[in-house]
Amino acid sequence: MSRLSYFPEIFGRLHPRFQTPWISILLTFVIGIFFLLPFPPSWYALVSIDASFTVYAYLAAGISNTVLRRTMGDYERPFSTPPLSAVLSPIGFIVASLLVYWSGWSTISVLLVVVSAGLPLLLFSAYGRRALGIGSIPQ
Repeated sequence: MSRLSYFPEIFGRLHPRFQTPWISILLTFVIGIFFLLPFPPSWYALVSIDASFTVYAYLAAGISNTVLRRTMGDYERPFSTPPLSAVLSPIGFIVASLLVYWSGWSTISVLLVVVSAGLPLLLFSAYGRRALGIGSIPQ
């Protein structure tokens, strides 16, 4: 993601021996510890929030599949979707929406806070700056 300028270049630096993005891995570890250690309610609540985040990600898949098929239907892809994707994508979106809804307000409130906190990160990334026309971004 740092190669596409979504994150600063430092997060894409590779370890000379292992060829892994070691700074990103360390940062992910620290963030994980930060969120897991002081988690007071229970592991049940943590798993509920994690499952809701996963289902929330599926919400975008149904919409993206439908939009890309309509706007770029003739684009050559290395894969094909089933013919029923025009029906399955909206159904998947509805089912994922209901699963998030049924997870309860305590889970949804955490989901909304974290997703809302990510919006400034998107806007200040190279993609957001390019979309808003702010600054000079290398293409």
